[in-house]
Amino acid sequence: MKGRKLLAAALAAVMCLSAVPVNGTTTEAASSRVQSIMEKMTLRQKITQMIMPDFRKWTLDVKQSAATDFTVMNDEVARIIEDYDFGGVILFANNVKTTEQSFNLVKDMQAAATEDGGTPMLIGIDQEGGIVYRLGSGSALPGNMALGATGSEDMAKRAGQILGRELSALGINTNFAPAVDVNNNPNNPVIGLRSFGDDPEAVAKLSVAMIEGMNDYNIITSAKHFPGHGDTATDSHTGLPVVDKSLEELKNCELVPFQAAMDAGTDMFMVAHICYPQVDPTKVISEKTREEVGIPATVSKVFLTDIVRDQMNYDGVLITDAMNMQGLSNIFGQVEACIRSVEAGIDILLMPCVLYDDEEDLKDMDAIIEGLENAVEAGRITEERLDQSVERILTLKEKRGILDYDAEDYSLENAKEQVGSHLNREEERKISAAAVTVTKNENDVLPLAPKAGEKVLLLAAYTNELPGLDLGFRRAKNAGLANGVTYETYRYASSTSKAVLRGKIADADYVICISEVGSAAQMHPTYWLTAKPALAASIAKELGKKSVIMSISKPYDVQSYDNADAVVAVYGSKGMDPTEGLIPDAAFGPNIVAGVEVILGVFGAQGKLPVNVYQYDAASKSYTDEIVYPNGYGLTYEARMADSGLGKMIAQAESLEEDEYTADSWAVVADALAAAKAVEAKKDAAQKEKDAALAVLIQAIGGLEYGTQTLHLKTAVEAADKIMELSKNYVGECEALAAVVDAGKAVLADKDAAQEEIDAAAYDILNELAKLAKKADIASLESLIDAAKELVNGKYTEETLDSLKDAIAKAEEVVADQNREQSDISDAYAGLINAIIGLQMKGNKAALKAMIAKAEEVLNDQKDYVEATINGLSDVLAEAKAVDDDVNAVQAVIDQAVKALTRKVAEARLLGDVDGDQAVTTRDSAVLLQYTAELTDLSDDALGSADVNGDGLANTNDAVLILQYAAEKVAAF
Repeated sequence: MKGRKLLAAALAAVMCLSAVPVNGTTTEAASSRVQSIMEKMTLRQKITQMIMPDFRKWTLDVKQSAATDFTVMNDEVARIIEDYDFGGVILFANNVKTTEQSFNLVKDMQAAATEDGGTPMLIGIDQEGGIVYRLGSGSALPGNMALGATGSEDMAKRAGQILGRELSALGINTNFAPAVDVNNNPNNPVIGLRSFGDDPEAVAKLSVAMIEGMNDYNIITSAKHFPGHGDTATDSHTGLPVVDKSLEELKNCELVPFQAAMDAGTDMFMVAHICYPQVDPTKVISEKTREEVGIPATVSKVFLTDIVRDQMNYDGVLITDAMNMQGLSNIFGQVEACIRSVEAGIDILLMPCVLYDDEEDLKDMDAIIEGLENAVEAGRITEERLDQSVERILTLKEKRGILDYDAEDYSLENAKEQVGSHLNREEERKISAAAVTVTKNENDVLPLAPKAGEKVLLLAAYTNELPGLDLGFRRAKNAGLANGVTYETYRYASSTSKAVLRGKIADADYVICISEVGSAAQMHPTYWLTAKPALAASIAKELGKKSVIMSISKPYDVQSYDNADAVVAVYGSKGMDPTEGLIPDAAFGPNIVAGVEVILGVFGAQGKLPVNVYQYDAASKSYTDEIVYPNGYGLTYEARMADSGLGKMIAQAESLEEDEYTADSWAVVADALAAAKAVEAKKDAAQKEKDAALAVLIQAIGGLEYGTQTLHLKTAVEAADKIMELSKNYVGECEALAAVVDAGKAVLADKDAAQEEIDAAAYDILNELAKLAKKADIASLESLIDAAKELVNGKYTEETLDSLKDAIAKAEEVVADQNREQSDISDAYAGLINAIIGLQMKGNKAALKAMIAKAEEVLNDQKDYVEATINGLSDVLAEAKAVDDDVNAVQAVIDQAVKALTRKVAEARLLGDVDGDQAVTTRDSAVLLQYTAELTDLSDDALGSADVNGDGLANTNDAVLILQYAAEKVAAF
């Protein structure tokens, strides 16, 4: 291309002379370097430096019927980028689907741009967060209005940092964000959730915080849509919005966030196709309609030069919104629109034409470039005007280190580690939950606390919303807040009948229903998106079920549902892939998930409305000036404590009988139980306190020791005494029996007698009684029956108790049989003796139940553990549960199950627990940091445990996560 080699040589020479670091260049150095480059640029190169096209789709060959998403570099596009010297390109969701693919595409684009020493490009994207995000594997974030609902500058900055981390790791250096529009018109069709709210000062503060967050990762930011798109009733994609406001009104509202963004150092303003006739009354004849129309800000010298440059003193880059949007293209043809925009003072023409192939579309691009060249040659545009823009563009590239682009500074490993990372997703989850705003909560129905055996019905307006509802509920179950609770997700449609809804609701105990109302027209009570949630709430009320409406679009619909028990707003309607787990891999809309988590109390409610909710008038299908809920309104409540098991363990301890255990072991349980009940009764007990009380109580119960069991010896002694008193048949034959009875009585009188002595004494008596069975008479049998019945209510295994009961029944049949013979009496007597001898005590399952609870806790949080250390735990747990379910389990079998489960639970290693102390603390991060810095040897288990983010490596990124986890734990306690 003409002048290409000269530019390449100039760049190479200047870069060799003065390499400039990424951050903190001096004005003098930047000016010198940029001027040196510009001196070697041709007129055409200056023009193309001001053009930023997209390659959203591409036609691979002439036989292809339609263009397909452009995700992999090809020779045609590489040649176009190399030859045209574009200042940058913009990427869309069509281009960035997976991390590896996105990384490679960006790298290949820059490789084409820098071929033969060409200038590295601005690689831009609309990664706003919320309803506008592009990275298919990144963090979607809940969006600006959700951030507005948090009211937190810290969270806005953290959101900006997430955007910055992910984009910079991919090599994307420019983000067309944040949208700083003040959404003071509820009818706005294009901004809405993209705005932080309707208070210009709040919008300004949050915008600045987000800019600072992205700047932490050296990302170019672009405040948009100048001079303000928040008070429009027309989408500039489809027409020209006209706002009848004065400059003074703009300065008091719309321009406030732009001024703040400018003061905070935002690199760009993106200018919108919006007409403000009071500010610039210029009229032109539309090339398309031939009617007289006003002009948008993108071609207005009043806005781009007089206001931005002269009055606001902004010296950053001005970039247009997409030039092919109808707000502009309905007025001017492509070439004329570009000329007028540059004339007015714009620096970068974004998407001046469609580029889907290198045949017809390139002709349009050539026409635009030639049109601008001709305008300069004809004196319509001065080259000085071009130089102003090119200098700003190159200065920005220098400031952000783009002129020093080196592909070696980027790695696919780092991109995979950063994009959609566990850290980013956890931050995304917390921000989304903090935004959820409760506007109605009758009788404190929220947070919902469904009990085991109950059912929750989750209703959505569209299929892609169902997985978010599902994920939210699964997270609540994972947090222990919905144990034993079932749920069903169901999509209602415009055709869904009342009977169908009634049937679904009748089968549930609670209803959570999405309301997705995006416009005033959809707010009408007869429109299905409003009518169906209202119907669901009415049916639920009629059937005595609790209902919650979840507003997932603009929050103005929170006023619509009188029959609902509760209403919440989550500010985002993006769905998700239904195959994702608790921590999804692909980007997904986190708002719906957060709504369910807050409704069920995984998180508390703390969001506040960032806009006024104006009264809707159904007759006019529009909003009035009356405020139903003011900006800043929101009901709050605390998160429900996850069931730590303390309550269950208290109940278990209270069911135990003191007299069955030794005094010392019971005293330990009594103290632990009293302490646990005191903690459980405290309304403000911290989770740490509950966990500690639970651990002490489990240990106490596990240490219980049975006291000596004497009932069977007492029974044997009493039976023998009665037999010797009642039966003359034993005279002269009871010396041996009398001797063992006396011995048994001596054992009963000895308070220190061991269980073995007691058991032996009882056996000796029963054995002697068995020898007398052949001579037993009815009186002896009746006496033995009475003694046996005393044992029926003892804590013996069911199997041995059943044998005793059978023996008693048979003996009673003999007593009642008038035709009985001596052998019948003897057999019945012997049967009773054998049944008594065969009685087995039930085992103590307290320790087993405690270990089962602990094992279930580990498996519920298995994502937090090294996978290899919990392999097989499910099987051992299943075996332990089988023993627990066995009512006849004896102590030896129970002890064996406890031992096996205890050993397996002890093996479980928390991710990040590098030092193996069963906790993740700052000490772990120190060990890990030492390992990464000095390559200190660690065991394989420790390395696996240290791999917190699951990327196969144990490195400083994992240490950062450990430090953050430890800090959060400290803060929580």
